[in-house]
Formats: sequence, C-alpha cells, structure tokens
Amino acid sequence: MKNSKNKRIVAIVAAIAIMGPALAFNTGNGQPDNHPMEFTPTSLNLDDTVKESYPKAYVDFDFFEEVAKEAKEHRKDRLIDFNTFTEYAKDENTIILDTRSKRMYDKMHIKGAIHINFADFTQQYLAEMIPSQDTRILIYCNNNFKQEPLFAQNFASKVVMPDLSDLGLLEDAVTLDKTLALNIPTFINLYGYNYRNVYELSELVSSLHPNLELEGTDVFPERLQLEIKN
Repeated sequence: MKNSKNKRIVAIVAAIAIMGPALAFNTGNGQPDNHPMEFTPTSLNLDDTVKESYPKAYVDFDFFEEVAKEAKEHRKDRLIDFNTFTEYAKDENTIILDTRSKRMYDKMHIKGAIHINFADFTQQYLAEMIPSQDTRILIYCNNNFKQEPLFAQNFASKVVMPDLSDLGLLEDAVTLDKTLALNIPTFINLYGYNYRNVYELSELVSSLHPNLELEGTDVFPERLQLEIKN
C-alpha cells in the first residue's frame, strides 16, 4: 500500500514538471496567452551604440600630383639611351637601382644592380640604402627589355591592353603605347624624397644586346653567348 502511494506521488510530481512551463503561458480562463513575456536585449540596441571617429589616413593625392608635376619637368632631361646608361654605370658614384619585387630581381636583373623593392620606399630606408642624395641613380624596369628567347619565362610588361571587343581595332596593328611602367612611380618617389640625380633608361633594349650584362636564375648565359655568335 505504501509503495503504491509513493508511486502516485512521484507520478504527480513528474506531471507538474512537464506541464509547468506550458501552464505559464496560459491565462486564467484556460486560453493561450497571445502576449508571452518579452525580453528586450538592451545590449543590442543599435540606437545606443557609440560611433567611433578616426583621423584622416596619411594619403594626400593633391601633394602627390604636385610632386608628379615637378618630377615630370625634371625627368625631361633625365631620359638617356642605353649607351649613355652603360657609360654612367662605370662611374663609382653611380648605382643601378632595380625596384621590382625581390622575386623578379632574383630571376633577372642588370649585372651590378642593387635591389630596393618599390613597396619599401621610405625616407628612412632610402637614406640607409643610398646615404648620399648626390649619388647618381640609374633606373630601369621590365618595360625596357625586348625579350628575345633568353629567359626561362618572359617578364610581363605593365601595359594597358586595348579593348578588343571593338572589332574595328582588329583592322589595325595593336600598339603598346599605353603603359604603366614601374619607372614612372620610381622616378616620382625618388624625386619626392629629394633624390634628384636620377636617370632613366629610355630605350627598348634587346635582351641579346652584346653590351647588356644580365644575371639571375632565369637567364641562360650559354644561350646568350650562342645568340651573340650567330
């Protein structure tokens, strides 16, 4: 008898535990409550968020345009042919500067050129690498080379290609006169950092030119010698 009574008590307690949450949403008349308790997450109220304000970035396009305009005038008398380039390179107060990526520099560069990645240009780093602003600096980039079959893989020139969707263009020879050569930003930035004794190679030089000494992992010296002899 006592065991049966205990079992009934346990059953009643279990029923209350199961039905209790449901009863909490019922009104006194036994109908479901259409307005259960609502919780307002005040921490997510966007109207109360504080909007941060930040200072302007260190980007001054107007100043860049001013420097570029001055550098353009200065550059007019600083474009040199390949013969002059090689003659200047012999002077002890002259350096050949390669500002391409380290990966491309390692593949191919003019013999004796020093490497400063253009992305690393700062006043402090340039002063460390080229202490004297009187140093004569010779610059070049991929766009200065007419790449004969010399490299394991040709180096892409920075060229703005025409829109060939215009079929009329196909009637004429496509020219590569619109370029974004690395020489330009290199010259402008060197000028802006007060390096004014800068000269830029202006000619398109064959990679097989007998006076062009190249070195790097993608240069085939033996093939170069073979092409020169022929």
